Amino acid sequence: MAACFAFARRGPPTKMLRRSAFAVLIILAGMLLRFHALDRQSLWDDEMSTRAQIEQPANRWLARFRLTESHPPLYFLQLKAWESMCGPRLDRLRANSAFWGTVALGLFYWLATEIDPADGFPLIATALLAFSPYHLAYSQELRPYAMGVALALLIWTLLARALREKRPTVSILAVGGVLQLYSHYWGGFIWAAQMAYAWIRSREKHQKSGILVALLLVAVLFGFWLPILRDQLHNINDQGFWAPTPSSANLLRTFTAYSGVYFRFASSAFMLPLDRWILGSIMILYLILFGLGVGRRPLIGGIWLALGLGVPFALSYWKPPVYVWYRYPILIYPAFLLICAGGIMQVPSRVGRIILVALLVAIDGVGLRHYIAHWDKANPRAVVSYISQRAADGDVIVRPSYFRDLFAYYFEAPGRRSLVDEHILDSDAVRARLRGRRIWFVCFDVPRDEIRDALLHQFSVLSARDFPGYAHLGVTVYELR
Repeated sequence: MAACFAFARRGPPTKMLRRSAFAVLIILAGMLLRFHALDRQSLWDDEMSTRAQIEQPANRWLARFRLTESHPPLYFLQLKAWESMCGPRLDRLRANSAFWGTVALGLFYWLATEIDPADGFPLIATALLAFSPYHLAYSQELRPYAMGVALALLIWTLLARALREKRPTVSILAVGGVLQLYSHYWGGFIWAAQMAYAWIRSREKHQKSGILVALLLVAVLFGFWLPILRDQLHNINDQGFWAPTPSSANLLRTFTAYSGVYFRFASSAFMLPLDRWILGSIMILYLILFGLGVGRRPLIGGIWLALGLGVPFALSYWKPPVYVWYRYPILIYPAFLLICAGGIMQVPSRVGRIILVALLVAIDGVGLRHYIAHWDKANPRAVVSYISQRAADGDVIVRPSYFRDLFAYYFEAPGRRSLVDEHILDSDAVRARLRGRRIWFVCFDVPRDEIRDALLHQFSVLSARDFPGYAHLGVTVYELR
């Protein structure tokens, strides 16, 4: 929040105070949105993985990172400390991400002021981030994304100020590289952009030498983690059947997510509840603003976007899960907004800029209302609620072992209902023991499932309820007899 009071480098005191007051109001509004109803959305499998990680004893942390987790450890270490102070409830754990999301707003205003102190630019950029449903979603998820965005903004801001004041950058680049790489692997792409920016802006030989020293320090300090990263890459590759096929269309989909028109999140998809022609018009408007903003040549935004998206996109042709168009690019999202804010500043009329920003915020407001009041990011709570209301004593509930922890989190009172993991029913003899009992079969919508096919063949289907979800996270609940 201290960044709210980072005054512009030029301008009368009254104007600076007024601008800072508006910034505080925008950031407070964004903070309220991010801390609102943190337990409304269902827990889902990635968040359950986070809970499982921080609940592990210390001697099992590294083993679980090698076998299960796909991210580096810094986020989980600070979340463990947060849990010790705030407690293990879901809303209190998600408050950690809301905190980082709010910190990102203050840092974004500070960075925008460093980039362009022109009247209105920092406020426009901050408003676009504060009221973004896309950033809000990742500021309420129990994963490293909100923290990753905040750290990237912090390092960019410190770097931009140090270069403007012609101070050494080696400590910023070294510490920033370590923090970003240990918080999220995409932080390495952001750090590469920061190194490139520092190299371009540095004029003295000793400054460039400092950049090389920072590179060496980060290589040494992150080198300790490389064996675990190697194992994680193998696991990610083995489990990457859900990742989108590498395609140039994935870049376009990322910009669709950045516009807030449509993005996937957890096991669901978010779309503005507007007619398609309006959605298309919003996309075109953002593309126009982006093009105008590129014309201003914002160096930080351009390098951050080009390397932050371009490098992992190229790597996705090697390992598709490296680039998931709707998830990891959230770490590059502020760069897109900086460029779009620059495009808005190209509008010559102050009144025109105000109207344009009001229109974009109003569009975000429609998205925020849909997100808060109607949209569900995942289906586990709905699935368990459906079964809890219908299953009677003596019934058998069959669930995939992958779904066990999520099911147990919401299914608090099994009573006399039997809970069976699906993989146990791997033979006709075992399945035959269920004859004469009503079965509630929780089934993931995957292309091949031999046990599912056998159960549906051996028992009569009394009812089926679909709970939509993408990749392997769609669920159908069958009532069998």
